[in-house]
Amino acid sequence: MRRAFSLTVAISMALILSTPTAISAPKIGATCSKLGASTTISGQYLECKKSGAKKVWTKAARPIPSPTAVSGVEILMTKLEETVLNQTLTYPVSGAAQVSSAIVTLLSGEETGWHRHDAPLYGYILSGVLQVSYDGGVVKTYKTGDALLEAIGTYHNGQNLGSKPVRILVVNIGANGVENTVKKL
Repeated sequence: MRRAFSLTVAISMALILSTPTAISAPKIGATCSKLGASTTISGQYLECKKSGAKKVWTKAARPIPSPTAVSGVEILMTKLEETVLNQTLTYPVSGAAQVSSAIVTLLSGEETGWHRHDAPLYGYILSGVLQVSYDGGVVKTYKTGDALLEAIGTYHNGQNLGSKPVRILVVNIGANGVENTVKKL
């Protein structure tokens, strides 16, 4: 009887000790082991970067997939899933789909005025340099040849700080009943 009990305890201990323990998901600021390693946790893209003498998980912008070369085609943007503020790309679910486009021109010193977009907006800087300030204090600069997915639902103001006109191709990917641009009151 004692022998059977001892054998049962030994087998149980062996099973407990050999069971893999759960590995916790990386968190921002937690130590990582391989520089350049990356992962996505709860929709956040993290990279292992050096911080002083330590290697830690840091929130980073998701890398832009490299475009496939096609003869006679200049790829401007391909398969982005996030806006310029790292928001996950989403489409309006109400109303029939609508696409509209325009070329916006800002002369030297002109501003767009504070506004937001409630549906995805693709922008391509045809010429000039545009500085955009976003609610929350983020400021980004876009120059000729930059393609972007603008922030959704976040107020922002674009300004031409240069001496040459800024020209932007704007493509709104919206829906019937969803305004392309909502001015801040």
